[in-house]
Amino acid sequence: MEVADCSKGSCGELEYHPVRPDLVADFLADTAVDEARYRHPVHFLRLREYLTVQQVPPFGT
Repeated sequence: MEVADCSKGSCGELEYHPVRPDLVADFLADTAVDEARYRHPVHFLRLREYLTVQQVPPFGT
């Protein structure tokens, strides 16, 4: 499945790759969300290797 990427003024095609939640990571994101997607780019900060997925509540709860 491909989705349009219109960030930074250009509109190209991106491939969509669903993932399995096996790792816990911190990320930095603006609180602006449209249709369950972040409006601005999300930035990876670090992996939390000492946490398991089961120790973290689902996003949005």
